[in-house]
Amino acid sequence: MSGRRAAAGRLRSLVWFGLLPLLAACSYRVAAPQPLGEPLAISIVENRSRLVRSQAQLQQAVGSQLRERLAWEISPHGPAELRLSILEERLDGVARSSDGSTIRWRIRLRIEAELVSELRLAAPIRRSFTGSGTASGRRNEEQALAAAAADIAARLADWLEQASEGWPRLDES
Repeated sequence: MSGRRAAAGRLRSLVWFGLLPLLAACSYRVAAPQPLGEPLAISIVENRSRLVRSQAQLQQAVGSQLRERLAWEISPHGPAELRLSILEERLDGVARSSDGSTIRWRIRLRIEAELVSELRLAAPIRRSFTGSGTASGRRNEEQALAAAAADIAARLADWLEQASEGWPRLDES
């Protein structure tokens, strides 16, 4: 009986040691993200998209992510500005029916984001992002566009959260 217990104990140890690297790879934020310290306006400065809802979907998704994840105040007249340029919109067929007609499309947006904040940054910071969503027809084109915008917004929030880690605390400045 003790041989079985010893084997079970070794097996448990192996499982725990196998899980430790996975647990260590998971990162949890210990502190809240850095506040921007001033209201942020989100504007579209260039729009090369043909889809009518691209601009509104992107602004809404980015605003929601920054408000929810970073607790930044979003305002149409903020002194800080996040300038978004929709540089490219692509619609590609990704699935075809047996007769060869396209039945599923991928909508891809490529944007450039520029953050301007006199309070936090000596010079604007910029980065490009791409997001995509799929649609099987006009009836779910808006959901596909929303998925592409949400994809971009999540990546953009990650970038801004990482960038803010290097900022001095507002009470230190």
